[in-house]
Amino acid sequence: MTPPRRGLAALAIVFTLAVLALYLAQTGRQDQLRYDLNWQQPEPTPGKRPISPNSWSFDFRPLGDILQTARLDGEGRLIVDADLADLLETATNTLPDHLDSDNLERAGLLVRKNFPGKSGERLSHLVEGYYRYGHMSREGRQRFEALSARAALAEQTALQHQHFDESDVRALFGRKMLLQSYLLSRRDINEDAALSTQEKQARLAELNASFSQILPDRQ
Repeated sequence: MTPPRRGLAALAIVFTLAVLALYLAQTGRQDQLRYDLNWQQPEPTPGKRPISPNSWSFDFRPLGDILQTARLDGEGRLIVDADLADLLETATNTLPDHLDSDNLERAGLLVRKNFPGKSGERLSHLVEGYYRYGHMSREGRQRFEALSARAALAEQTALQHQHFDESDVRALFGRKMLLQSYLLSRRDINEDAALSTQEKQARLAELNASFSQILPDRQ
């Protein structure tokens, strides 16, 4: 194998290991406690933008019903992980496209009213952020598809950082990013014509070993 090809294969492994290190920074999952919400349409409230049934241009209840399944740990803190990312995607997809700021603000307020305390504030913040992130991600889908797989992954990660802080990016998207990086590295190794079958197997074994140390439940 020529030095440039050997360097490319090694770079693929280094890239994945860097993502693995980022994923390690995410805190471990804690015991999960289901938190049930009993949604009720709130009464009109005084103020500049009252929240009442007539204030809405859409039905908030599907969003509220989905968010009832958000999980808390044993100390009542919101569990922020890949499962919550899936939940946020499902919940925010019930909202209309191009939702104006007032309605999005009202949705966040109702989340806080029905999911009280710091967990409600955190969930409200994540709902609003994920709605904006999801909207921009869908708008950029065509552009992402025109990029290479690694470039698209980098663009998607940059977009996530526009709407979430570093710890939330790791918690919500770290596992998915890890899997994507792993699969890209496997593809690079398998498609490297300069590697013999035996060399490919050795590279893949090294990659798999590194991956299994972080996520032993994955093969």
